[in-house]
Amino acid sequence: MNTTLTTVLYTSKTLSNGTHPLMLRLTKNRRIKYISLHISLDAKFWDFDKGRPKRNCPEKERINALIETKTKELQEQIVDFKTSDKEYTLSTLIEKASRKVVRQTVGDHLNDYIDRLLAVNRVGNAKTFANWAKVTPRQNAFIQRILNSSCHVICTMRSKQDYVLSDKNGKMVPEKVGLKAVQRDNVDYEFTAVLDIAMNHKATTSKDRTGLFTGHPEFTITPAVGQAILKWCNMTQPAQSNSSTQNLHSHASSLSA
Repeated sequence: MNTTLTTVLYTSKTLSNGTHPLMLRLTKNRRIKYISLHISLDAKFWDFDKGRPKRNCPEKERINALIETKTKELQEQIVDFKTSDKEYTLSTLIEKASRKVVRQTVGDHLNDYIDRLLAVNRVGNAKTFANWAKVTPRQNAFIQRILNSSCHVICTMRSKQDYVLSDKNGKMVPEKVGLKAVQRDNVDYEFTAVLDIAMNHKATTSKDRTGLFTGHPEFTITPAVGQAILKWCNMTQPAQSNSSTQNLHSHASSLSA
């Protein structure tokens, strides 16, 4: 069954300033989920029939661009699922679309964004964003300094959380979805292993070149985890004997015990 995407002003919720949150409503197999667009609007500026801001809306260009970007992101993921002949739920659609990687150089990304700002006459913001290009080499140098260090480096990055409203037994219940580091996009590709730690202090791996944590259930990070990582880092030979490799993986398998 096809998935339908609709933009709605969620009038069931009123914020303290009297506005209502804008949501994308996803419908598939009679199930509904809402994705927040992280912007709110006064009902007088919303065209409920056309599902878009009215002409007199002060933020019309920004809102339309936001809707178009998010809708395109989801539609492209739907096409990917259909092309691969994969079944999907609304939850997997939202999570996959939010983590989808667009391969683009930093310079191209900056220029594209500046062009969009200029197109909607947000010239001041465009000039500010253009200045970020001056900071990018420093950011890249910082990452390279970490990668070239002779030490074993552990980095921590704060993550942001997103919520969607899920229809459960006729009630709209907030549900937490994918975590993303508050850093430049794709920074996790630079690391050997990336552990995502949830609010319950349980860790899962989203990337693991070591093979220590891949396929394991969520676990609590303990000194044993650090010891297993250190042993892997200190393995001087790229090819180890079967017995030593099995011992190391057995040690990692006990972490969640």
